[in-house]
Amino acid sequence: KFSNLCGTVYKQGNVIFTPDGNTLLSPVGNKITAFDLANHTSVTLPIENHYNIAQIAISPDGNLLISIDVTGRAVLINFRRRILLNTFNFKARPRCIQFCPNNKYVAIGAGKQLLIYKKPSLTKEFRPFVLKKRIVSHTDDITSLTWSSDSNFIVSGSKDCHVQINPVKKLNMKGIMKVNLMGHRAKIMGVFFPDGENMYTIAHDCVLLHWVQQEYADEEDEKAKRKTRRGKWVMKARHFCSEKTGAWIKVRCASYNHSSKLLTVGFSNGQFGLYELPAFTHLQTLSVSEKGISTCAVSPSGDWLAFGSSAFGQLLVWEWQAETYVMKQQGHFYDMNTIAYSPDGLLIASGGDDSKVKLWNTRTGFCFVTFSEHNSAISAVQFSPRVGHQVVFSASLDGTVRAFDLIRYRNFRIFTAPTPVQFGSLAVDQSGDIVCAGTVDTYEIFVWSVQTGKLLEVLAGHEGPVSGLAFSSSLPYLASSSWDRTCRLWDVYEGKKAREKLELSSDVLAVAMRPDGKELCTSSLDGSLTFWDVENATITATIEGRNDIAAGRLASEARSLKNNSARKHFTSISYSADGTCLLAGGKSKWVCLYNIEQRILLRKFQISRNLSLDGILDTIHSKKLTEAGNEATLHTDYLSDEEGELQRDREFSALPGAKRGGSAGQRNLAPMARTSSVQFSPTGRSWAAAGTEGLLIYTLDETLLFDPIDLDIDITPGTVLSTLSRGSYLRALIMSFKLNEKPLIRQVFEGIPHDEVQLVVRQIPTVHLRRTLEFIGHYMEDTPHVEFALVWCMHIYNFHGHVLRDGPLDMVAALRNVMKNVQRLSDDIAKICDENSYTLQYFSAVSALKNTGDDDGVEEGEINLDDDEDVRMGDDGMDDEELGDEEGWNTIPAMWGSDAEGDDQEEEEVPLTRIKKSARHTTTPATAGTTKAPASTPVLSEDAPSKGKGKGKGKATTTTKTKASTESEVLADELGKEDASADEDEVVEKASTSSSSSTKKAAATRSSRTTKATATKAKTAAPAVAAAEEPSPVPSPVPTSTPRKSKRIGTKELTSLAPSALPTEPDTPSRHTRAASSAGSASSSSSTSSTKKHKTK
Repeated sequence: KFSNLCGTVYKQGNVIFTPDGNTLLSPVGNKITAFDLANHTSVTLPIENHYNIAQIAISPDGNLLISIDVTGRAVLINFRRRILLNTFNFKARPRCIQFCPNNKYVAIGAGKQLLIYKKPSLTKEFRPFVLKKRIVSHTDDITSLTWSSDSNFIVSGSKDCHVQINPVKKLNMKGIMKVNLMGHRAKIMGVFFPDGENMYTIAHDCVLLHWVQQEYADEEDEKAKRKTRRGKWVMKARHFCSEKTGAWIKVRCASYNHSSKLLTVGFSNGQFGLYELPAFTHLQTLSVSEKGISTCAVSPSGDWLAFGSSAFGQLLVWEWQAETYVMKQQGHFYDMNTIAYSPDGLLIASGGDDSKVKLWNTRTGFCFVTFSEHNSAISAVQFSPRVGHQVVFSASLDGTVRAFDLIRYRNFRIFTAPTPVQFGSLAVDQSGDIVCAGTVDTYEIFVWSVQTGKLLEVLAGHEGPVSGLAFSSSLPYLASSSWDRTCRLWDVYEGKKAREKLELSSDVLAVAMRPDGKELCTSSLDGSLTFWDVENATITATIEGRNDIAAGRLASEARSLKNNSARKHFTSISYSADGTCLLAGGKSKWVCLYNIEQRILLRKFQISRNLSLDGILDTIHSKKLTEAGNEATLHTDYLSDEEGELQRDREFSALPGAKRGGSAGQRNLAPMARTSSVQFSPTGRSWAAAGTEGLLIYTLDETLLFDPIDLDIDITPGTVLSTLSRGSYLRALIMSFKLNEKPLIRQVFEGIPHDEVQLVVRQIPTVHLRRTLEFIGHYMEDTPHVEFALVWCMHIYNFHGHVLRDGPLDMVAALRNVMKNVQRLSDDIAKICDENSYTLQYFSAVSALKNTGDDDGVEEGEINLDDDEDVRMGDDGMDDEELGDEEGWNTIPAMWGSDAEGDDQEEEEVPLTRIKKSARHTTTPATAGTTKAPASTPVLSEDAPSKGKGKGKGKATTTTKTKASTESEVLADELGKEDASADEDEVVEKASTSSSSSTKKAAATRSSRTTKATATKAKTAAPAVAAAEEPSPVPSPVPTSTPRKSKRIGTKELTSLAPSALPTEPDTPSRHTRAASSAGSASSSSSTSSTKKHKTK
């Protein structure tokens, strides 16, 4: 079935946003494409109009969609379900259509008439459109209309330069007369009615008028007041949209958003202007196209602006606040000549007459890169068949073959011939190292090396243009077809002469090689398809396709279709992934699918039903045949205003003598429906065709497919599920394959435990191996269980690798589908990882800064440091034996540093915080189980002065360690910080006073429990305490101390002393104490501390 249309994004008509603002609807010929801007995907609705679409409209609830073609035939579509409800003929070309805000009516401007219908229902009805009111008041065609916010009035603008306000119903009042406003001098391009008091109209000459409603002031106007019931409309302001002077700049389209009060205007020079009403403030002006803007739309939220240009086929969505493109797409300006699938089937490369190579994503439908290095039309494109070799080649009529890198998106190699030639065909070998191109003027084949870029060989022998090239995947042969009625097989790796010469009865137009490289197919001018055995050079089968490819009658052809033998041939052929079918297309609306073994036509696909194209109808109505020729080639009534202007510009821009013939120059020929290239996907689940309307993609329709195999009366969904519940996983899986119901197979597949997958895969029969791979490939497209599917693939490759390597071609198609989905998942995961890499680096950097200076990390039971006051304390020089069993003090003295303003803080008593027993805390044999604990003496530790400061800062630390018999408690003192501007003597004096008081209280409490060892250490620490009591400047650091490197967290510095600078005994284990202090008010403050083990040499 038809899946998507990728090559064209906008043709003509208006573009609209859905009510939710996430989807943009764009008319593409006689179809409608929906662009999902939130998910970055696109899909083409499978519903077609008879002719090119002129106007589309969607209901406020987003359920009903109406599309009207250029002849006035309307199609009613259920947008949610994407089904056709009904059709209707308005018998006139509409130029505007809009639903009312209350979702009850729909207004259509058809010619000079304003038709108001009741909104059709979502069910199929015999008469969906019921006419409510017909208003005929304009003297020329209606160009724009809008509804009032209450849906009681409708405003219309016309080519007669008038604006009229018409009531929809009388509302149980006397007759309300319509209002006719005159003030413009050009046709009206937009009318906007945001409320009942203001109205805006914009004309073709860039003039914007602001209308307001005023009450009647005179008593003489009472009669008019009774008739209108509202008052009179007067012009309040006149504004000019275009800042440039000159009559050639005109307004092409305009759109207004009621919520944001933004007016968007598109001009004929490719620029748009964004204005804020009612002040008419100019916000932005941007050039988005070289030609005029055909349509514009504003999203319901007012954030996105959509623009379409029919001259170049451009469609853009602009976010005006961020000044970025949400979407920017453009198809080929001229016809699309050739296409090619990537080896994984994810990408499609296309080349056109506009000398550009575009790459399309088959899942999203968007073009993501365009190469414009060529200077002439692209004749052939080809991907490198080598797996992982992401290179695409293109041949052009400019005489070059270029290689593009799909990783860096650049042209890394250019292949040229010694003399100027035109290349018409291209082929790449299986290794991706040899590229060949055939010419259309010198009839030669050039062979280059991809790695060096040098010309290796020039194969000569053809006597006509080389129309096609194809490499064999299993044999070292290159097949070439030519208009000289021959097809030659070349051995590129050994000699220059052709190994075999295959002769046919007519010109050979195309050649294709079967995926296994053992069969060759050629298409001739007489409409026949010939199949050859490559190794023996013999004909194996022939299919006559003249009647199958018979094209419709062109408007310029005088002979009937039966008597016309032109265009009854295939110009492009392609093998399916398994090699059992052949796809063929040509200069016709048909694409034929043949079964090679049975030589029968399986199905004919009609690529278009658009009657705006030439060659769709098989016969021409005799009423349209006149003495001057077909009536369709003589007039241009079906052209829109913009198309008519472009047509007149082309006619008037011709130089004298450059146009031959009088009446022939006035003829307008519609584009012909044809297929320039067809290609099967390597996965075998889809195929693509390059047609007149763009790139059409067809996929397998499995929604209503029921194809059971080996079905038995005992195989039912109930028996399958009961078998699965009993634990017979392999039997349940095979039974679900036989029933061939996708939901049931998925349920059984997901019901198999993870640890049983290896055993189940080992026992899968070979006949069901292909079905298993096909299901896994389809399962990986939308499943969140990625690892589960990859485990299945790994075990299948391990146990059945020999079968997959030597199996039939249909197994290759299933493997390519699995590879396609694995590659897609890999790209998605890699993208997520790349996006999170910087976040992970940030987290790891913050974690490293948090743990700076802590070699062993934070042990269990320690207190986390405050981020703002994180410091590194020095070692107190005490070993494990000095820890006692004492319960600890109730309070300890704390010294608070200065705050941000430099105010000194008073010393206060801070209550201790008990810490739970650490799981990692251990005691030495000397202290375990003892009741006698030595008294600990507070030790004053000083850090080196800060570098780069005018005055040094002394840091005093008082540390007390205790040990309880039931739980371990660690007490920490507060670190005092003094203002840099304070006097150094006062700083030292405060530190000495605090230290002395702490020492006295500790000695008085534990004097009865002092041991000999602690007394010895107290004598050692006494000089330090005495030194602190002297009113001397900042004490000098210990000569042997080596300050560690300072590290900064936020705005604080971390400074730590080396173990050698601490007054500890050699080879004695010591503990570092980390104290946390927070700079706050002196009224409420508390601190906690902890200790941990640290061995130093």
